[in-house]
Amino acid sequence: MDDAKLEKQLDTIDFNKAMTYADHDLKTQWRKTKRGSSKSSGQLSENEVMTRNLELAMEFSRYLLEHPASAERMPANAQIFFMPDDDLALCEANRRLIEMEKRHRQPAPIVVVRCGKLAPAKSRMIRPRVDRRFVEWMNC
Repeated sequence: MDDAKLEKQLDTIDFNKAMTYADHDLKTQWRKTKRGSSKSSGQLSENEVMTRNLELAMEFSRYLLEHPASAERMPANAQIFFMPDDDLALCEANRRLIEMEKRHRQPAPIVVVRCGKLAPAKSRMIRPRVDRRFVEWMNC
């Protein structure tokens, strides 16, 4: 699906569905990243940094939706950087990104979000059932 069609579709669906699309894309990118990981060098690849930050940004967006008072305290046009307690490599990569932002960009508020581990993702499905007739029909 091309970007224009997806963008048009996302205009007409609710936030939870949009987050589901983002979650799927993130998991797909994460699998690709894990195959090309640079763990042996001790530094994260650019793709790993992006993927891990995207996952945290998605979770932080959900948090802000559930806690609007926190969202109201965020400065407008802020650059948000995550410092997860359980991912020192990402913290170091994000520290370098903050330094680059300070040197090369227009002044903008920088917000650092410290966070612990993410809770395991849970399914929101309620009592799913597999229709065996459909499965048998598909296997014809």
